[in-house]
Order: sequence, then C-alpha cells, then structure tokens
Amino acid sequence: MVALHILNFLSHRINVEIFLLTLLPVDWKKIARDTNIPICTDRVHNRTAFCPTFVLKQGGKLELLKLAYLHREAKRISSEFDICVSTYNELDFGRKGFQYIHHPSFADRKLLNRFGMVGKRSIVDYLGVARRIYEKVRFTVANERQEGFALNVTAVNSIFMRNVVQEAYGIEGIVLYPGFIPDGENDTGETWEQRSLRFVSIGRIARDKNYFNLIDTFGMLARVFPEAKFTIIGKSGDPELLRDLWKRAMSHDLQLEILSDANEALLFQILRTSKFYIHSKMYEHFGISILEAAGSGCLTFVHDSGGAREIVSPSMLRYITNEDLVRKVVQLSRDDESRTKVLNELQAGLSRFKARMFYVGLQKIFETNWDLL
Repeated sequence: MVALHILNFLSHRINVEIFLLTLLPVDWKKIARDTNIPICTDRVHNRTAFCPTFVLKQGGKLELLKLAYLHREAKRISSEFDICVSTYNELDFGRKGFQYIHHPSFADRKLLNRFGMVGKRSIVDYLGVARRIYEKVRFTVANERQEGFALNVTAVNSIFMRNVVQEAYGIEGIVLYPGFIPDGENDTGETWEQRSLRFVSIGRIARDKNYFNLIDTFGMLARVFPEAKFTIIGKSGDPELLRDLWKRAMSHDLQLEILSDANEALLFQILRTSKFYIHSKMYEHFGISILEAAGSGCLTFVHDSGGAREIVSPSMLRYITNEDLVRKVVQLSRDDESRTKVLNELQAGLSRFKARMFYVGLQKIFETNWDLL
C-alpha cells in the first residue's frame, strides 16, 4: 500500500517518468482490480532485477537474499535517475535517495529478535559464526554497506519505529504515518449493535505475526461466545504454516475461516459488518489493517506495544495477556455506555491518518530535499 501510494504521488507530478524495479513483473490489472489507487501507469515502466530462479521459488524463505539481489540491481542503475526511492525499507543506492522504513531488514539480528521482527529463528540466531557468514554473503550479494543507508532521507511509519531505526543505524527518521483513510467522514458501515458477532484479524500470514497465539485467543473467546464467528484474512507463502494453523484451530475445536485471496471490497465488507477486530502481534511496526479496522467501526484490540499504540488510544482496547483481552471484550460487550465512549475516542483519534496527511508529508520531504518535484 505504501509503494502504491508513493507511486500515485509521483505518477501525478508534471514531466515525471518512473521506473519501478521489482523481482517479478507487476500485474497492473490485478492492482487496479484489488485497490482504488489511481496510478497513472502510462508513465510507469517496470523493470525486473536478476535473481536466481531457485531463490525466487523458495516461497516464504530466503526473503532477505531476494531483497539483496533487488538492492544490487538498484545500486547498479541508480546513476541513471534523478531520484531513487525505496518503498520497502533501507537500501544503499550509493548516493542520496529516499527510503521508507516499515522495519529494518538488515539490522543486527539481536535487535530484530528483541522486537519480534524475525519470523522464524534459525542457526544464525544462535551461532555467531553462522550469523557473520550469513551477513557477509547478504551484503556481498547486495553490494551495499550499512553506512550507505545513512546517505538517504528516511521516513518511518511510527514513533516506535523511529526509535528502532535510531538504535539500529543512528538514523533520525521522519514519522510519516501510512494512514490512507479517505478524506471526509469515515464510512463505518452498520452500527455496532447491528453487526455480526465476528472476531476478525487481518495481515500477512507469517510466523512473526503471532497467529498461533491469536488462535489460542480465539479458542478462549469461543468458550465465552460459542455463537461467534472467527475470521483471518491474509496472504501466505508458507503452506506449512497454514497447515499448522489449521491443526491449532482443530485442537480448540474452533470453527475458523481463513481467507487468503480476499480483495479489498470483501475485506471492507467483512470489517464493516463485524463487531471485533483483534491484532495479536507484539511490537507491530504500525499496522495498516489496524487502521482499516478502526476506521470501519470495529472495536479494535491490539497488543499494548509497538506502533499500534499510536493508532489505538483507548486503554480499554489495548491488552498484555490473552486473559486481559478476553476480560475487556466481555466488559465492553455488556456495558453499552463504556463501549460507546471507547468507540468515540477511537474514531476521534483517526484524523491524523487521513490520506491527504500522507501526501502532504511526502510533498514536504521531496520539496525540502529535491527541486525536481
């Protein structure tokens, strides 16, 4: 979403030609079908970077090595362009560019593990020699240095992430919330009382997103609300993880729905007709799905850590333990006055995340650092 909104911003500037570098060709028809972002593709040219076929075919594995090949090509061709932009984390262009950091990709593994930014631990997390070899290979393939990241103008998605990036690289990032709520009044759909008793969670289905704990939480809630529905929406490149999640759901005798191919229309239709949204990841970087759920009128519960705290201001919607979460769900279900107060407070805090605020911030960054836009 951030990549598409930055492309939209750039594609509507006067006399701008954009070359979009990706690992695989972009399916513009699918993007147009699944989103409402009006990108002027006439001036967007798609290039693909070389990456060995056996690496590309690893599904959800070797993601950092895939990025390394992408970064290698970006640095090789960077001198051809007036402005170089990374919409997915830090990148050494070998010159001043712009990078939007959702979470550091190439920072020290100890720091990434501390904030739950590593999906599945491996030998490199436990053996220092393996970690040093791995980092050497990765940076050699990418042909980049950590010092090169500091050459860029850096935007980050939250105050939480600004602090992480400062610790990782000594870079002072500019907070630019990826808030894409349409301007005007929020369309929150049906009133809360009219909605289905459904608990929804949305996000990339990966091991670092804490889905096993989410299913355990769903199991606890199902015992309190036996008539409730439970839905997970998200794409996954890890079939083994999906099988493990189904097994976990079966162990709770949980009637779980996993939608891995839901388009934007279906996603918002579910949010606008559901009472509850739960985001179980600890130290979430920001959470666009959290913002979408809150903007759609769900009672939106998040773990009391990371960038999610900056979206969900009511303390009644933030939790530490599963037991804490279930207690708050029950309380707000039964107390109409408290629930109305919490929903109003949640909605009042969403004005910072209007789409125009993202574009205003982006314009200021480019105007300050380049005279071409």
